[in-house]
This record gives sequence, structure tokens and C-alpha cells, in this order.
Amino acid sequence: MKSKIISGALLTGAILMLAACNHHKEATTETTNTKFCLTDSLKANLELSTATMQRVRNELLLSGKVSAYEDRMVKVYPVVSGVIEDLKIELGDYVTAGQPLAIIRSGEAADIETQLINAQSQLINAQKSKAVADDLFKAGLNNERDVVSANTDLKRAESELAKVKDLNNMYGVKNSRYTIKAPISGYVIYRNPDISEKMQFNENEVGAFFSIADLREVIIEGSVYETDIEKVKEGLPVSITLLAYPDSVFVGKVDKVFSVLDPVSRTMKIRVKMNNQKNLLKPEMFARLVINYEDANSMLAIDAKAIIFDKNKYFAMVYKDDCNIETREVKVFRTTGNTSYLSKGLQPRERIMSKNQLLVYDQLND
Repeated sequence: MKSKIISGALLTGAILMLAACNHHKEATTETTNTKFCLTDSLKANLELSTATMQRVRNELLLSGKVSAYEDRMVKVYPVVSGVIEDLKIELGDYVTAGQPLAIIRSGEAADIETQLINAQSQLINAQKSKAVADDLFKAGLNNERDVVSANTDLKRAESELAKVKDLNNMYGVKNSRYTIKAPISGYVIYRNPDISEKMQFNENEVGAFFSIADLREVIIEGSVYETDIEKVKEGLPVSITLLAYPDSVFVGKVDKVFSVLDPVSRTMKIRVKMNNQKNLLKPEMFARLVINYEDANSMLAIDAKAIIFDKNKYFAMVYKDDCNIETREVKVFRTTGNTSYLSKGLQPRERIMSKNQLLVYDQLND
């Protein structure tokens, strides 16, 4: 009987001790879980954004390339046949308007020189005939019709000489040689691979010698597949990246949509005009185009940098006041650029922490 009493007393003591330990543990937990409030340093760097309903923006990725703008490019053809005596420029050279590009020795050029000499002689003869006719008319030895005829011959000779001079100046003919000159200032973006010095050619068969482009403005062409044609319209914003400048983004707009498909690739071309004053964009560079367009649907949108990814889930820190911040799990439907569209988790006009939110998240969820 005594042993039973002792055992009961021991059991009662153990229960009291366990209860005391549990009470101590609860007291400790209450102390640790004190209410969190933003510190002054966190508040100084706090940035908030607001969840709003927005039309969903999509991105269409296209491949393309940089090209010279047609309105700022000129193809240079020879205007006479002959022998190439001197090629003065190379592919990629910068030339100024009027600069010699090539010297051609040509029988046609020699004919132009002959025409110039003949026109000058005819003018001298016409001037002399006019002077004689005027003198004879004053002396009464001929009539007015002779004077009019001499005057007409003089004007015809002057007109012929002016025409031949213009032709000579245009061709740059001298010593039976014709100079091809740059019609505009710009870069030589094409040089005919079939031409060389000392080569004889026929102007009707050789094609353009050079192409010169003013590259202060260029175009970037993108290829759109049939399935995406309805998504592309003129005026849509475009972000462009190039292999040569992976850390730079060039921004433009769709300038033209070509309503014709390439029969081989089954794609349609779009064009983006780009200012190129710094000469960074060069013809034939590969380009990656991102076209932003809107869906018909609207969704709740927040700043993409406000999203926290942890444990394979997405979270946002909902700010109500400095001492009332909630960790809210959200469902991200899509992220386009700097905007994330949510299908679940937030309500319109709720305020979200978008800077230093990870520091707060770590303190609230340790």
C-alpha cells in the first residue's frame, strides 16, 4: 500500500514538472514571436507598387537582320563600256559625294571628247557667221532673213555645246577616260565581285559596280510566320538585340508590314526603321526582334521585380502598414518585360513591396 502511494506521488510530481516545462516553452514562444515592424533603414529604401487590372501584353519573337534603308542607298552603274583601268575603293570604305570610284578607258568616252571639240568649233564658226551677217546687214549687202538665220545657227551651236559639256562633266571624261564618281556620301556596302582592274566589260551585261548607302538610318527586317501574321500591326513597339551588342537593347516601332509571303520560307517581312548616328548597326548583322502586343483579356498585373520565388512557389509581400505586412502566395500566369500577370493571390489596388521585399520575407518566414 505504501509503495502505491509513493508511486502516485512520483507520478503527480512528474505531471506537475511537465506542465511547468510546457508553460515555460509557451512563454518563450510568445517572446520570440513579437510583432514585426519595418525598421527606419528598411522604410528609407521601401518601394511600393499597386496591383492593377491591365490588358495582357504578349511577346512575339522574330529573327531578322540589319539592312541598308532603300531610300538612302544608290546603286552605281557604268554608263559606257570599256576597260577598267583603276578601282579606287574597297568594300566597306566611306566615300563622299563626287569622290572617284573607278577609272574606265573607253572608246565611247573618246567619242564624247570628240563631240566636245566639234561643238566648240561649231560655236566659233557660228559666232563668226553671225558677226559677218550683222556687218553685211549694216552695209545693206544682205537682208534681215540672213541675220535671223545666222542668229538661229548661233543659238543651236550654243545649245549643242552646253549639252556636250554637261555630258562630259557628268562622265568626267578626260583623255579618253571616264571617271565613275560617288553620287552620295556613304559606305560602300556592295562591290561587284565579277569586276577587276584591266578587265574589259559591256555596260549592258556587267550590272552595278557598287552600292553606296548612307547608314545614318537603317532598317531591321524581321520574318513573321503565317500563324503570327494577325498579331503584327504597324506602330507596335519592338525591342531589338544584336549578337555584336548582347547587353544593349535597341527600341523602335514596326514601320511597315509587307503583305506578301516568301514562297520558300512561308514568312512575311516586317520593317523597323532605326536611327544609326553612332554607326553601331551594320548591314547583314543578325538581329532578334521582340514585338509587344496586347491580348483582348485583362488580368491583375504587378511589377515583375516584386515577385519572390521560394520552395517552387511564387510570393508577394502585401503592405498594409509598417507593422502589417503579409506574405501572400500568388499564381503567375505570365511575365512580359517588367510586368507579371497573376491568375490568383491578390486583389486590385493592393499595395506590394517591390524593393528589398526579400529582406522582409526572410524575417517573416524564418
